[in-house]
This record gives sequence, C-alpha cells and structure tokens, in this order.
Amino acid sequence: MSTQIKDLLHTIFKDIKNNDAWQVYLLTNWNSIIGNLQSKVKLEKIYEDTLVLAVYDSSWMQELFLMSNMLIIKINSKLDAPRIKHLRFKIAERAKVKKVIVKNIEPEKKIYLNSQELTALSKITDPELNEGLKNFLIRCHRER
Repeated sequence: MSTQIKDLLHTIFKDIKNNDAWQVYLLTNWNSIIGNLQSKVKLEKIYEDTLVLAVYDSSWMQELFLMSNMLIIKINSKLDAPRIKHLRFKIAERAKVKKVIVKNIEPEKKIYLNSQELTALSKITDPELNEGLKNFLIRCHRER
C-alpha cells in the first residue's frame, strides 16, 4: 500500500508548534490552493514569509510574477493568518522523457555474391578474415 508524502507530514510533524502548522497545511493542500495553475507551478520551498515557486515555462513565470499580489492574497486567504509576503520564482525542468525511435525493420533479403567476389574470397586462407570480408561485401550490397 503506497502513501503520499503529504499524508505522512502530519505524522512526522506531530510535535510541531501550532505557530508553524500553517506550513504543513500549505504543503498538503498546495494543489487545491493553487487550483488550475498546479500544472504550471509547484511549491519548492517555504521560508519565513516567502515562498519559492518552481515554474516550468519562462512565459508562465512572467505571468505569475505579474499576478504575484493576487496569488499572495489567495494563498493567505487559505491560511489562518496573512503569513506570505513575497513570492520568488525559478525555472524548473520537467522530468525528461526518453524518446525511443522504432525503425520499421523489413526482413533481410538474401544476398548472393557474384563469381568474381567468391573467387577473390577463396584466395584468402585466414578463416576469420575471409568471414569478415564476406560479411562486409554483403553489407555493401544491402546498402546500395
């Protein structure tokens, strides 16, 4: 059974002073407080009266900066007292997704060497070299 970290905060911080309980409330309820903007911004750090918000896009950072006063009012309205006075923004990187390129692999056609190539290969006595050159010739024919 998995448990989210926000659900464990109350058990970890049982002995927290009532004066600092607002931080736990802010962490656990961040998504509902920020609303539709949760896909654009995440709560990174809480300092005394300052929140550091990580934003995924620089244009959204500009928009949120311009809306800072409204955000502060909204956040403080959800808290027991107006505790937040400043917002700081930083660019956050999204988790990188590896792209997998799948090539359409066709069954390989059987390649036959001509008599001149077979004659040249028969003069090579070293079996490893002979096999290597034979594979090289086949690869050359495929790439044409």
